[in-house]
Amino acid sequence: MIIAFLILGISALLAAVVWWFASGARHGIFTVEEWERKQYEVNARAFELLLDPEEEAYLRRSLPAREFRMVRRRRIQFAIDCAVRIGKNAAMLLQLAEGVGVASGPRADAARTLADLAMRVRLSSHVVLWCLRVRWLIPAVWVRLPAHPLRYPELIDASIAMVSGLSVVGNSRLGRRLE
Repeated sequence: MIIAFLILGISALLAAVVWWFASGARHGIFTVEEWERKQYEVNARAFELLLDPEEEAYLRRSLPAREFRMVRRRRIQFAIDCAVRIGKNAAMLLQLAEGVGVASGPRADAARTLADLAMRVRLSSHVVLWCLRVRWLIPAVWVRLPAHPLRYPELIDASIAMVSGLSVVGNSRLGRRLE
């Protein structure tokens, strides 16, 4: 009987996670112009530095223990904020790709590529979020992040350009604008 309740509970939890994951694209993005207006700004280089283990080791050596713990928690919180924004941007790009992918031809192929990459980035952002939350809650436990946790720059640079047929301009920030 206990096993049946356990299986039922795990099934309900998995169904809730799948529903939550599938319903995440709530931002109604159907054109590149809407994407430009609604995207969340993310600094990819800063995000990489927040996740860099060498940077953390340097801070551990340079700061007193108490101050290091406070700085580490702040860094983790900033990384969580970035990962959330990246996940939301990926959800919006997934919706954009779904809108373009209805037709056939080269734009539909590009939209499928965008959708595939956006789904991977969104899933990766959720994995990174959980790892960071564990790190924040239990600082003594070292949770290793995926080698390249998010392919967000690739998502922004290549896929939007393919779907819209426009060239990407500027390298100053991750949320690049299209001409």
